[in-house]
Amino acid sequence: MSKNLVNLDALLLREDFEEAIANPEPPPAKLPQYFRLPDIVSGITATALRKPDFQRETAYWTPRTVAEFVQSFVAGDVIPSIILWRSPTTGNIFVI
Repeated sequence: MSKNLVNLDALLLREDFEEAIANPEPPPAKLPQYFRLPDIVSGITATALRKPDFQRETAYWTPRTVAEFVQSFVAGDVIPSIILWRSPTTGNIFVI
């Protein structure tokens, strides 16, 4: 295994998923019901994205793997769907 690994965990803040579903209240921030990848990249919703604390670390990709993943976006290749869940408590969006 390569010694040069990229730690992607710093890209999304972690949050306790169990706490996010407890005591639901209306979300403090009004976010669109639907959004596109450019909306996330441009920062419209990026500040609300969270990684559940139960998900494993994302620290095992090599620089080459990251580059190939980015190239697939640029080339317009099909990217598997991503599950997003909005917390009714905080309004944050969990990337599952």
